[in-house]
Amino acid sequence: MLDLAPYLDSGLSPLTASREGLRRYPIGNTDKSIGDGITIMGVVNLSTLSRYRESIAISPEAAINRARRLVLEGADLVDIGCESTSINTPAVAAKEQAETLVPIVAALTESGVPVSIETYHPSVAEKCLAVGAAVINITAIPDSNDLYRVIAEHDATGIICFYGGDNPRDISSRPAHSDPLHGVATFFETQIDRAASVGLEQLVLDPGAGFTYRDLPDGPVRVRHQLQVIMQSARLNALGRPICNALPHAFTFFGEELRSGEGLFAVLAAIGGTSLFRTHEVRQIEAIVQCLALVAQPPSV
Repeated sequence: MLDLAPYLDSGLSPLTASREGLRRYPIGNTDKSIGDGITIMGVVNLSTLSRYRESIAISPEAAINRARRLVLEGADLVDIGCESTSINTPAVAAKEQAETLVPIVAALTESGVPVSIETYHPSVAEKCLAVGAAVINITAIPDSNDLYRVIAEHDATGIICFYGGDNPRDISSRPAHSDPLHGVATFFETQIDRAASVGLEQLVLDPGAGFTYRDLPDGPVRVRHQLQVIMQSARLNALGRPICNALPHAFTFFGEELRSGEGLFAVLAAIGGTSLFRTHEVRQIEAIVQCLALVAQPPSV
């Protein structure tokens, strides 16, 4: 059972509880930081194979317009990618990724929109960081430390994702274990050491609740796993880095109300210690975060 008593009795807000002592990283040229309360990261997908249709932009112009709209709705930064992480979707070559992403990043940076880029190619990261990207959302385990080195050289932030394989598109299964975070902390400790060896200290950790596993189909088993990962993410705060969670949709339960699913997970993520929310529904999540902030406010007289 979910127990809210510790928050209500202590007067702590879900936006600050379980996050003391975390490192904080600046978001581009803004006055905001990842690790300071809750940060909202909107999503723009340039791949038409992405599962969340509302986030898809079919052209660079559409991507720029959607990113700007997301910031107006409350996003602190925008995550942009042109390769789907869904199982069995094709890879997009580094050259094609760079040609698509660089003009978008440059335009958004010029207009003051902080940008995160989804990629695992050092060359793509290098070119996007050079025109102003603030964050690299690393969507596959790097073969070498080159990607970590590139991020460090630009004094940027990297998001490391756990998915139990080399690439989320090729995930076959999630190792069976009663602990939903089994092996996750050890994985992150290894990657933190690798990154530190080339000077990268600004890291955010994503325990992978949003990825698809073949033995966790879209159904109660998968949703239960996602709930457990998100509600227990505060355990990973012992590593001293902010935690990111991509908010799931729980289509099995929400059906035609799919776009409401992320709101449920947002509440649990706030209580569970997540610092960075990756969401397709920025306006809804921003409203939820504002409501949760009221918990710690003294009653009006």
